[in-house]
Amino acid sequence: MKISVIKLIVIAVVIGAIVEGVSIYRSLSYWGPQKHSENTATPNAMNFLKLSLSDLNQQPQSLQQWSGKTIVINFWATWCEPCKEEMPMLSQIQKDVANQQVQFVGIGVDDAKELQNWIKKSPTSYPILVGNDSTLELTRALGNEQQGIPFTLIISPTGNVIYKKLGKVKQEDIMKALATTHPPQA
Repeated sequence: MKISVIKLIVIAVVIGAIVEGVSIYRSLSYWGPQKHSENTATPNAMNFLKLSLSDLNQQPQSLQQWSGKTIVINFWATWCEPCKEEMPMLSQIQKDVANQQVQFVGIGVDDAKELQNWIKKSPTSYPILVGNDSTLELTRALGNEQQGIPFTLIISPTGNVIYKKLGKVKQEDIMKALATTHPPQA
């Protein structure tokens, strides 16, 4: 009897290790050759902006509500360390450009409760919407061929993707891209 219990435990541990390994591989597989571009093959995001997702209060929010603004969309998850590391910087940029018709939006590709718990500990100055793998799949047409996160898009007021980055973004890259639609004010 003890042998069969031990065998079950070993099998469960092996299965758990395989599942965890696949999960880690999926989240880190995008760290291969950097697939980031600025102003190359500018796809139009108008169809993507028709998307409506729930916010953390389970209220539907359409991305179209920010039409006419430059929209910075950051896909992230609570289990993604680079995602969490870049959020304070993104939040600060949102505060810095608040009067320039720029709107940051976070789309969490995670369980809503996990997102709520994280945001309670680390609030952002921009709205967080709840997505899933299907939401992330929609970004394939916008340049996220590997379906990895963090993935950041900057969409011009006319709906063109002016910046896309798979992996952790840098403040200077965001500011440079925003300057193409909102030149610094003197």
